[in-house]
Amino acid sequence: MKRKILHNIIIISFLWSYSIFPIAQVLAQDSCAENLKQAEQNYYEGKFDESIALVRSCLQAGGLQQDELIRAYKILAQTYLAKNNPGASRQIVKKILETDPNYTPTIAENPPPYVELVNSVKAEQTQKEESAKSDDAKWLWIGAGSVAVVGVLTIILLSGSEDEEPKPLPTPPSFPSNNE
Repeated sequence: MKRKILHNIIIISFLWSYSIFPIAQVLAQDSCAENLKQAEQNYYEGKFDESIALVRSCLQAGGLQQDELIRAYKILAQTYLAKNNPGASRQIVKKILETDPNYTPTIAENPPPYVELVNSVKAEQTQKEESAKSDDAKWLWIGAGSVAVVGVLTIILLSGSEDEEPKPLPTPPSFPSNNE
């Protein structure tokens, strides 16, 4: 009897835990949405450190959708710009562009320095991609040119004039004898 009761308690606890976890996950997402809203408000009020702490807590919790992730990174990047830390802001903008390469902020919705930073990082990435492509093309031309030069030299060295008769090899010297 005790064993059956214990068995039922274990089954009920498993069922209860499986039913509560999705609720907990939804509550965590709602909490993160509220944290991002509060972080944005803190940014506008000049409470930069509080804003950063709230966004970081959301990022550490994980499970953010792409639009929430971009929003969190955007708040961080703008906050770091406001704190006069363009290096950190630049790194965060790179993460935004990794998440969504087509991300394009507008001046109507964002501060001009932030829009300029995003455009600058995009331009750098485009330039690096083009440079990598041109470097590949350059090495292709160098490789093809080297093969052509070696081929021409091989043909020149292996081909002889048909008018010339081959010269006979000189006779080898005689072996020394033991008598001498």
